[in-house]
Amino acid sequence: MIDNLLDNALKFSPPGSRIWIDLFKLGVAAIVSVTDQGQGIPDAELHRLFGTFSRLSNKPTGGEASNGLGLSTVRRIIEAHDGVVGVESRVGRGSSFRVVLPFSRSNAV
Repeated sequence: MIDNLLDNALKFSPPGSRIWIDLFKLGVAAIVSVTDQGQGIPDAELHRLFGTFSRLSNKPTGGEASNGLGLSTVRRIIEAHDGVVGVESRVGRGSSFRVVLPFSRSNAV
């Protein structure tokens, strides 16, 4: 999941831009966020972002290939662990993906 979010941040950000990864505990959940300074996602396309075989109008900055499965797989993995994933994005400014994963009773800290 994190590998895919990082891969996308790299794939859709210009060379030399920054990517932030944050991980923290909030109550009974772990929060992971990956934020980039990439192209951003148009508002009209956000609803398709986590769909299977969904490709948006953005093109990878290095010409990398995309099969449209990465974010749908991320969503399925997170939901299988009773978590949620969301995104905030601004065209020309970048995107921030946030994952919330609850701790189970057996591994709560």
